[in-house]
Amino acid sequence: MPLLLLIAAGLTACDSTNNVDGIEESLVDIPNLNLIEGAESVVATVNRDRKKSNFTIRLDGMAETSGISSGEYPAFCALWDVAIDSDNKSYGNVKLHSIDDEPFWNGISYLVNNIESYEEQYEDLSWLEIQIALWSIMDHKKFDLNTIPDNELPSYVRDGSYNMDIINNILEDVSDNKDLILPGNGCLQILYAEVPGAQDQIIIVPGECPQEKGFGVRYRNFLSSADQQEIYLGTGDLGVGANRSQEHATFTQNGTTEIDFVYSPELDQLSASVGNSYTIYEDLSAKMPASCSIQDVDRAQIWVTARDPGTTVTLSGEYAGESISVTADYDNQSQVFYSLQNLDLSNGFYLNGEITLSGTFTSGERGKAEIVFGCPVQF
Repeated sequence: MPLLLLIAAGLTACDSTNNVDGIEESLVDIPNLNLIEGAESVVATVNRDRKKSNFTIRLDGMAETSGISSGEYPAFCALWDVAIDSDNKSYGNVKLHSIDDEPFWNGISYLVNNIESYEEQYEDLSWLEIQIALWSIMDHKKFDLNTIPDNELPSYVRDGSYNMDIINNILEDVSDNKDLILPGNGCLQILYAEVPGAQDQIIIVPGECPQEKGFGVRYRNFLSSADQQEIYLGTGDLGVGANRSQEHATFTQNGTTEIDFVYSPELDQLSASVGNSYTIYEDLSAKMPASCSIQDVDRAQIWVTARDPGTTVTLSGEYAGESISVTADYDNQSQVFYSLQNLDLSNGFYLNGEITLSGTFTSGERGKAEIVFGCPVQF
């Protein structure tokens, strides 16, 4: 299911079910919005979630020209002093706006497009840490837990349990790297909906990543600690053990380690190596996600991450006569994205490369390099 962000504007807390009539909140304070043709008058039905997101919202009534499909999406409230009826309340005449290519929204776009990465990095991450981080980024409506009186905060913030260290780490990452993904160019499309009356503005993300995950490799645990594997190889979400093969390997600290990654259509398998260690993932065709067959794979995304202070990670190599080099630097850009488009995998894929490390790494995935091959998203 794709992710949404829900933002409403009003007078009371975002979890309130009070009806606030007569509010005509102007969009003047919400900059850089572009009304979407075919989405000038839609229906939004809001329900509380509090599992993976703050709300779910169902959108109906868009014209085909809008490019937005009817359906239910996860959502987050954006303004902390907002009234929203989340008990299956339907709002009509909702206007959907695009924030594509608007630098004002870089921070929101970067955070939303990295939620999956944060979930992998922080075991205790919940929807509430994401919600508070989103409020903190919204420049046009300041949110500061240190200055807002408790009785003015939404009840689920007053009563909830959240990890401030995780929130601060996310905000620091967004501040350092928000210019890496311009809105409209990340994995998730973000829209802003104008709701007449009490709930005036809503941010939503009704799109999906422009790549359905197919297969890939993740090089990780650069400390090479004995309790974790360094190579994940498989299909779909590599964070799920059933989707992958895995192997121990050793990375050269403050140096370079040879790697390779191979897709062989003849053998119907993947293989990956780090130094002298390697693993194989067999029967690839039968294990591909239902949403992405091998025949439809035509793109890849490379993510390189260096989240330990003072570290850098570089993935470099060659494929099909092309050279790539992607570097993440904790002190500059701690996560870097690189895209490969219009791939033809009929003859397979072979990357011969290196991972170069500097600095002191901890275990897990605070440092990693991942290549994910995928298919176009089908809406």
